[in-house]
Amino acid sequence: NIEIAGKDVRPETTRASDLADLVAAMEKSILDTAAHQGIQLPDEAIVSLVEINEGSNRLKLVIAGVAITAAASVSTSIRTQNYDALPVSAHESLHKISNQAASRSWSVKIAADPINGIEEATISPDNPVPSPDSSFLSGTTTLYGGCLTVGGATRPRAQIRLSAGQLLHIDLSEAL
Repeated sequence: NIEIAGKDVRPETTRASDLADLVAAMEKSILDTAAHQGIQLPDEAIVSLVEINEGSNRLKLVIAGVAITAAASVSTSIRTQNYDALPVSAHESLHKISNQAASRSWSVKIAADPINGIEEATISPDNPVPSPDSSFLSGTTTLYGGCLTVGGATRPRAQIRLSAGQLLHIDLSEAL
């Protein structure tokens, strides 16, 4: 479940397009994360909006079982403010929700679902999702560390443990 809170936030005062944009961005973050995790997604609804409740905007989403681990990864990334486990496109979708929350002075809260590993997480002007662009480097860079893994059938990635102990995930091109 997702709850949108803010001044005068009610279904009758919130644009349908704003809700649609939020749900579409959340769906994209989950689907892109599932694909990144190697989950084969069936050609059917994976994320569905099944209910909007009164009061604040409480959106009830149903997520197909095949994508629950991806939804859990998304909620954990938001809660911990660590987006390394998500593909850039999922991070961008969450940043889009963050921009929407900031422009509308909303707080967008994902309700915990402990049975499925989904943690409570909030995106708000006080808890924004940073742009994924800020984590990219260009040009020649020298890193010291150990390469832990390299691979990926559809999207090559490397995992490097830096000498200071941090774990770095890098998207690679086939040319590298």
